[in-house]
Amino acid sequence: MKSWSFLLSLEAETRSDDFVQPFRIDPFALRGRLVRLGPTVDRILSQHDYPEPVAAILGEAIALAVVLAGALKYDGIFTLQTK
Repeated sequence: MKSWSFLLSLEAETRSDDFVQPFRIDPFALRGRLVRLGPTVDRILSQHDYPEPVAAILGEAIALAVVLAGALKYDGIFTLQTK
């Protein structure tokens, strides 16, 4: 079984930073991205007086946009638009 201690050291190094960390767990054919958005999302949400449910959904949409943009292989701007 793989040790998760690297996540603890990663957390200590990037506690206040925004980051995306790809990961892969081979025995389970599982891969994904760990996303931490602290100061950036806080700054976006604090500039507006959104109700709590709206702020939560907006935060999730921002995290989704970051994950999708990080997974794409192109040099440009990624925009997430929903209805």
